Amino acid sequence: MFRYVLTAALALSATPVFANDSIAELGTGGLILSRSDAVAMESEDLYISPEKVTVDYVFRNNTDKDVDAIVAFPMPDIEGDPNEMPAIPDGQSDNFLGFEVTIDGVAAKPQLEQKAFALGIDISADLKSQNVPFYPFGDAARAPLEQLPQAFADDWVDRGLIIEDTTDDGSGMKSVYVPFWQLRSTYWWRSTFPANKSVRVAHR
Repeated sequence: MFRYVLTAALALSATPVFANDSIAELGTGGLILSRSDAVAMESEDLYISPEKVTVDYVFRNNTDKDVDAIVAFPMPDIEGDPNEMPAIPDGQSDNFLGFEVTIDGVAAKPQLEQKAFALGIDISADLKSQNVPFYPFGDAARAPLEQLPQAFADDWVDRGLIIEDTTDDGSGMKSVYVPFWQLRSTYWWRSTFPANKSVRVAHR
């Protein structure tokens, strides 16, 4: 069998998401077949509505041998920002956009890789060392920052991981540290493209 890697690119602008008076957009992606003479995309059907984005593909293996592939699908990046709160389906779940994929109508079980970045540098190990979740919104991320040793807080501010934000919690104004890093999530799964056959791949 041949082995290839299929990658996904953030290609399309999707539903606007609102955060108080600010407007942000989360991109959605489409599967893009890496250059290969073995497997070709026969069709791509895209549907966009205010509630969801669906894409259906048909790939065809034009050879007489099965092709094993790793399919990778990057999710929209999530930017930590105290002035914005993206409206996403389930912020407490790793699968924050409710991503689902089927292959010839059968649900696939993708694996998830997540990394955190600040100023373009991978800072995942820094967050893990202090038990800070990668998702940069909500109490789950902010609570451990309140317990962060001052030496770490100063270092993280200098490196762009966090910023100091002034807020009123009802008892008066106070300064707190809030996430300013970027979360990058990629789903990936293994798939086989049978010889001389078409395969339907759909994601929701």
